Amino acid sequence: MTCEKKYAQDVDFCECGDFKSVMYMPADFLEKETEGSEFSDVFTAKEVSLKKSTGKTIKRFEFLGKVPEKFSFGVYGAPGSRKSTIALMFADTISKRNKTLYVTTEEGASGDTMRVKLGFGNINNENILITNKTSLSEINEKLEETEAQNLIIDSFSFLRVKKASFESLRKKVPGIFVFVLHQTKTGDYKGDTFFPHACDVFARIKKPGRIIVEKNRFHFHEIETIDFFGNQDETKIVGELSREQAMPSLCLRGSLALTN
Repeated sequence: MTCEKKYAQDVDFCECGDFKSVMYMPADFLEKETEGSEFSDVFTAKEVSLKKSTGKTIKRFEFLGKVPEKFSFGVYGAPGSRKSTIALMFADTISKRNKTLYVTTEEGASGDTMRVKLGFGNINNENILITNKTSLSEINEKLEETEAQNLIIDSFSFLRVKKASFESLRKKVPGIFVFVLHQTKTGDYKGDTFFPHACDVFARIKKPGRIIVEKNRFHFHEIETIDFFGNQDETKIVGELSREQAMPSLCLRGSLALTN
């Protein structure tokens, strides 16, 4: 490069105006060069806006948008809404290469009810590790023991944990963290008020397979309902949000919780 300016991503020309003069380099080149720099953790808006997206869509869960390898997903719903079934199907999709620890806090890990749910989703994935644990300490131990990349807890409402413990667990999960919550008689989720704010995606399952996304940091559309077990082309998009409408939602809310 004529001016020796370094870039974090591939570009066709340098800011100095010398077109087609930027040579390609390893992706981690800039990180190595700036390691220990006084401003190594500060980025300009231009640098961030020009970065290529590293997120990917998840099969059957494309409504989430392009998600990173590590994020949190919360879901809640009434009994019979098939929260657990959808959670298991999500586990099946994300466990093609990585192990997922599925923690059931309310039923046996190998009983008839679990077998029925697995059968409904046609799930027989060896990378899904199912266990029955009722305390956060047990879950932490099993996560370390199995070296699972992802964690799904169904139901998280049963654990009654505080915000600090929730955040500690969320940070500990290397990949995707899904938590399922109960629904109250009034139709709200059961649990502390911090849940919707502490995750990246938060959704409600109103009817069997009817997913209402209430918050999503990875999608700039307001999605009303998704017919998960039906024709996904029937997904209703209320309308694309303006940047002014979308940004506050992204800043204040996050994660995905699943409730039974």
